Amino acid sequence: MYWHSSTIIEHLSDLCRNDTSKILAYWYFNFRDKDEDKKNVDTLLCSLIRQLSAGADALPQDVLKLRDEYKLAAKRPGTDKLATVLKSIIGELGKDVFIVMDALDEFPENARERYLLVQIEHLGGKYENLHILATSRPEVDIRNSLENVATAIINIEHSVETDVRLFVRRRLEGEKRLKRWEAVVKNDIEHKLVGSGEV
Repeated sequence: MYWHSSTIIEHLSDLCRNDTSKILAYWYFNFRDKDEDKKNVDTLLCSLIRQLSAGADALPQDVLKLRDEYKLAAKRPGTDKLATVLKSIIGELGKDVFIVMDALDEFPENARERYLLVQIEHLGGKYENLHILATSRPEVDIRNSLENVATAIINIEHSVETDVRLFVRRRLEGEKRLKRWEAVVKNDIEHKLVGSGEV
């Protein structure tokens, strides 16, 4: 059965709440985000740093240094600096770190490889305590970029289609008002909604 990313996050949140040797950070990409692409990646990195720091036993030294350095300068740190601090936190936490990034494909295609995927590649496979789950539609650039660092790539398209087909079929057969419709009409509705594949 297909698990939506929010279900996975809920499951991991419970796991981390019950086991202090584990920590979770997550990010949902949203096609409605209007920020400049590079700024979106900086916002992602800041959010991951904030979430992981909040779950640390003490505020990591690199985070304190980053805060002091840029507070005095009254400016924001750049992508490279944020990425370095994030890696430092992951390496020093002494916990299993779970990072979930949902809907990578929502990040603008023309900037994904330059800004987003390169950051994920730099994290992947470098830390034994790091576990990254990234969800996306099967976009070629995302697959090509991440297949070298991924331990597994799972295609759930068929599973989702099967779940949708079963849901539609059950509604058509079980709903009192719909049960009376002729089989040919119900088959036509199912075909229009989910295609002609078989369960």
